[in-house]
Amino acid sequence: MADVLWVSILWFFGMFLGVMLTLGSSTIAMYKVLNQLLDSNRHVSIFQQFTKTYMRHLRLSLGISIIFIGNLIGLVLIWQQINTTGFGLGVVLFFVYVYEFILLIIYSFGFNTLFTASSHTIMFRNILIAMHKNLWVNVQLLSPVVIAGMIFFYVHPAFIFLTVPLTVQLQLIILRRHYIIYLTE
Repeated sequence: MADVLWVSILWFFGMFLGVMLTLGSSTIAMYKVLNQLLDSNRHVSIFQQFTKTYMRHLRLSLGISIIFIGNLIGLVLIWQQINTTGFGLGVVLFFVYVYEFILLIIYSFGFNTLFTASSHTIMFRNILIAMHKNLWVNVQLLSPVVIAGMIFFYVHPAFIFLTVPLTVQLQLIILRRHYIIYLTE
């Protein structure tokens, strides 16, 4: 549990070190370190592994952060449009968009942690296929996010340091369990 908390603190400082522009690099590093912590037979130097992965993905982080911030701005604009024009089909489309956006984040970071691909296009194609292949896996992946959100909003925001890495570890376990056949090939 102390390792998870240490990774969370590194993630938080790494993310705000670049004023949210290093969100992608910090999150990739968190996923990689937590994935290595799941392998109980390997010793992991958390700080060393985190900083090495963080620095390696720093350039990629800018693109991830711009996409993430652009989608958040889009979500706010869609919600404002729904509020001014009235509810209806727009609300349904809004929640479908949020669902797809959260799943894209989960699968992107999870698949980039667990798998390698010859190009970004092939990885993105595989992520999109997996996202829409099995609804039950998606429900399992979203459950920790919902629980973490409830803890954050209804218990105390300070629990973000514990809920984020535990959510990531649960999601990595779920992805490993459902896609283990691809990991062994």
